[in-house]
Amino acid sequence: MNYIEQLINLGIGTALITIIVFMLAVSQMWNIFNSFCDTLGIETKWSRKRKAESSMLHKHEEKLNSIMTDIKEIKEANKVDNKVTRDKFNVLSQMLQEIEQKMDSMEERRNNARRETLKQQLYNLYYKYKERAEETGEMVLSKCEYEQFWTAFREYETEPLNGDGLIHSVVEIYMRGFTSEE
Repeated sequence: MNYIEQLINLGIGTALITIIVFMLAVSQMWNIFNSFCDTLGIETKWSRKRKAESSMLHKHEEKLNSIMTDIKEIKEANKVDNKVTRDKFNVLSQMLQEIEQKMDSMEERRNNARRETLKQQLYNLYYKYKERAEETGEMVLSKCEYEQFWTAFREYETEPLNGDGLIHSVVEIYMRGFTSEE
């Protein structure tokens, strides 16, 4: 209860910033834990899900190749009745469209997840560097920190992620004020 009174005395703005920074820190620690698990080869629920989606994409790609081969064979085999050929072609075309829709949906979900991860990482770095700059009065980053932020930012804003919003209107503008140590 004493902690809550201290937070209220600091002001609601400071309390909210503290809570947000804590949540961002926990999120970043979670990302580091997942990266560490991936490096060690330890499977987590999310890495298994990623592998399953990747496996499904490969299976769909094989099916697409098989369908394309079947379509070519159907075109070459003009001995077959035109009606049967058209029916097979329609079925294959429909299957191809369904698989393409599934693949597009999976790719969109993957892009959305990656965009959100990068967005979170950019926010974490922004708050970290902003807080440090306010404490020290210097807007200087190490070369590694500078490259880390701008690499993540470029990935966030390019195809197929196309990130936008607060990252561009606030974070990018503030971070452009930082320089890199040489």
